[in-house]
Amino acid sequence: MQVLKFIIFSILIFTGVSSVSAQRSNDWIAIKDHTIVIENGGWTFPVEIAFVPNPGSNPKDPLYYVSELRGTIKVVTNDRTVLTYAENVNTYRPPTELPNELAELGLAGICLDPANGYLFATTLYARNSALYNKIVRFEHETRKFGTKPKKHIELTRIFDNDESGTSHQIGKCVIGKDGKLYVGVGDGHAAHKAQGLDNPNGKLLRMNLDGTAPKDNPYYSAQDPEGVAGYIFAYGLRNPFGIALDDQDILYITDNGPNRDRLIETIPGKNYLWDGTNESMRGDSIWNWSGSVGPAGAAYLGEKTKFPYWRGRVLVSQGGSIQAPGPSEKGRVTINSFPVKAGRGLTGKPEILVSYRGNYMQLLVPVAEGPDGIYFSGFFPDPEGETYIYKLIRQEGKVPDMKSLSGSQLFQSKGCAGCHKINGIGGQAGPALDGLIDRLQQRLNSAEYEKQLDEIDQLDTPVHVKYRKAREEIRSLTGEEKIKFWLQHRITEPRFDVQLSQMAALPTSPEELEQLTAYLMTLRNHQERELSEFEEIHRRFRVWWDTDYNAKPTVGFIVGVLITLLFQFLIRKLWRLLRSI
Repeated sequence: MQVLKFIIFSILIFTGVSSVSAQRSNDWIAIKDHTIVIENGGWTFPVEIAFVPNPGSNPKDPLYYVSELRGTIKVVTNDRTVLTYAENVNTYRPPTELPNELAELGLAGICLDPANGYLFATTLYARNSALYNKIVRFEHETRKFGTKPKKHIELTRIFDNDESGTSHQIGKCVIGKDGKLYVGVGDGHAAHKAQGLDNPNGKLLRMNLDGTAPKDNPYYSAQDPEGVAGYIFAYGLRNPFGIALDDQDILYITDNGPNRDRLIETIPGKNYLWDGTNESMRGDSIWNWSGSVGPAGAAYLGEKTKFPYWRGRVLVSQGGSIQAPGPSEKGRVTINSFPVKAGRGLTGKPEILVSYRGNYMQLLVPVAEGPDGIYFSGFFPDPEGETYIYKLIRQEGKVPDMKSLSGSQLFQSKGCAGCHKINGIGGQAGPALDGLIDRLQQRLNSAEYEKQLDEIDQLDTPVHVKYRKAREEIRSLTGEEKIKFWLQHRITEPRFDVQLSQMAALPTSPEELEQLTAYLMTLRNHQERELSEFEEIHRRFRVWWDTDYNAKPTVGFIVGVLITLLFQFLIRKLWRLLRSI
């Protein structure tokens, strides 16, 4: 009887865990014809996933390594055993833990050199009560990757004279086909350093695997071979955290800004202009996000990709924000794919491959292509305290369930906010959408619009011939039905009633189109909620506070002076009172 009870209990436990695991994979939405499955669990703040090129065939041979923010590197073998590879790579522990901003620091990137069997790790560490960057090179017995390193060497000299800082620390790394180590370094919250060639902050660095400067670097000088300038490959960056390498050795990096993030195709020696202002983040990027979305990881799908229909794309994990966690950030925690070509930048419209839709705080940091899927991980644990690595795999006929994303979240996740501004927030490439419906009401019922439709009807280009019936139908509609019809066609084919349009067609499912249109229908002269005068002042203050680099220390100084003067005033009053007694 006891045995039977034990068996029943075990079955209940197993099915309970299985149902929880299945539920957690449902926290993410996959693009059509794909699904998301759990690879494994048990992680703590995973930051990077690095796959072994041409792994061995033995079950216990390393397949991929994972870095965890608090200083541990783990290795997953071919049989999916998870082992601890190295601990305490970073021994510093912040005074408070995430999601507090002060805890955004630690072990970041790992990258692999198959020629020598080196594993490089990038991390922040504490020295004399200050924070500094460093690179650690792990070596193995047979110059092949293993489950335990033989020894490690710390490469710190280039960073020794420049303090780092939370968030804006050293980022991820990659080994180029030229055999060099590339690594992004944040500005350490000292924006002016990004413009100087005498320090490593705010730079993309290139170095030999022994930590020396290559002689063919843009600013290398034989007169000063160990100078910092000799390591600099590109500069003028704020927080270049994600990094990916294409088949031609072209580097793509994600650079996090105060309120504008960017994707950059790196040109050797170039200044990317970060000077402490939000506007400087526009400089020479192939894509800008309006509003901070936290692009944290990058991977390139090359000629040998398992996803040939996405070949030539950079995948970017759009992390989200600790400051605005949970459901409000669903539409921003995504994996986006950007079609790129060396020298030409972006060659098509970005596409969302994965979206977060859970109801608990979540970020997305690592993304990597493995032998059987695209691997990624949530950063924070789920309500059961578990953090999983997931993989996106092909499943023909699978239709995404986007119903849990609201129209406003879709507006963000589809990239609309990158071009259009609402309530003072968004991009500048397209018209602001405040008062959209009232403007459309006037426009679509005007004689000018009727004349425009007549002119478009005369065109014989395929796209205009295809939408003749749509233009006939819009003539017959009235009121909000007419506006909704126009919005849906404008989203799916912007040229349906105009000859040319700078706006690209937006790929959407029927459910997404319905929700996005419903959201746009709310954009009248009076927005979904009318801002009071106080709220508007507060919003403007937050924009200034978050984008002006000098705002916080300046305000802190002024407040400090005022408190000091008030304290002196109270002391004098108290002294006079005591003397009068």
